[in-house]
This record gives sequence, C-alpha cells and structure tokens, in this order.
Amino acid sequence: MLPPLLLLATALAAETTRDPGLVLEAGAFAGTPAVLNTGQVLGPVIAAWYERNWAFGLRARIGFADQSDLDWQLHHTEIRFSALAGRVWEIGRADVRIAIGAGAVVLDETRTHHQTQRLMTIGLASDSHASTVGLRTSLEAAMRLFIFGDWALLLEGGPELGWIERPSAGSGRRATFGVAGGLSIAFSFDARNRGDTE
Repeated sequence: MLPPLLLLATALAAETTRDPGLVLEAGAFAGTPAVLNTGQVLGPVIAAWYERNWAFGLRARIGFADQSDLDWQLHHTEIRFSALAGRVWEIGRADVRIAIGAGAVVLDETRTHHQTQRLMTIGLASDSHASTVGLRTSLEAAMRLFIFGDWALLLEGGPELGWIERPSAGSGRRATFGVAGGLSIAFSFDARNRGDTE
C-alpha cells in the first residue's frame, strides 16, 4: 500500500478531467477491532461512489473477530457504515483517490465461559451478550487499476479514529485508533474511454 502523500504527489503530476459516473465496489477488508486490544476484524465490504474530479461515497463493512483469555471466549461482530468525500485523479488506466470518512460502528459482543458445562451444572449463566454503537472517522488512500474494460482492481487503506464503549466493560466511552485496508473489485459506469475506440 502506497503512502497517501506519495499517491497525492503522483496524482497531482498527472491530473486529467473526468466524466461523472457511478462506481460500485465489493471485496474484503481487514482492520483494527473497535475495542479489542489484539487481533483484527475480517469481513466483506461494499461501497458506491459518485465520482468526477470530486468523489462522494457510501460504504458498509461487516467484520468478525475472536479473542480468548483464561476465562472467556469473545466473539465480536462489527458493522461499520461510512459516508465519504474526497478527490480523484486519473492516471492512464488507473485512478488515485484520497478521501475522508465519518460514520458509525455497531458492535455486538458474545462472551462464552470456557467452563460452560460446570457453570450450567451449578445453575450459573455460561455466556453473556451485549452491544453498543460508536463513532468512527477515517483518512484513506485508494488506487484503482482498470484491468478489463470498466472492471478494476482496488486497493485502499488508511488510519481510523473511533469513539466507543466496550459493551461488557461498562467503563465509559474512550477514543480508539486503528488502521483498515481492503482489496475489492470495482465497476465503473462512467463514459471514459481508456484507449478503447467505439
């Protein structure tokens, strides 16, 4: 993944005018969990953008993470929604995009005790379930390479800043920092001709 400043410098050196169009993206992502101290969330991502020289998009990610300690097995499901805005530059058969995003993360946590059978025998609960909602912002860079017609391969990523409470801890909301990145297939509906003739 290229650093955002390098992508920006490269794009500014070769900026061209774009025709407006809709771009759909679908793939997979990996990122820092919203509240877990270790591990990563993995899952699918879908996004829709309207792009000219400026880009505006909506994105949804669903990530899953598991963590185990001496007493508990934790399973996290994170649903992340973001509205994004940024700048796009066309470089030959590639696009470079720098964007900022803001949205929400819905976190669902299930905790299962390792000694489930023993706890059930003495009448105690062996698991617990809780959920919470937090805020999330991001700064990201993306490079999209058109490989066949209007089909492209997209690589994206960048830092994220969140504000969320761990469901089972009850310790109040706290700021979190992480990174996320993804690999997707994109389809562009715009009217550009990338070296093709009609």
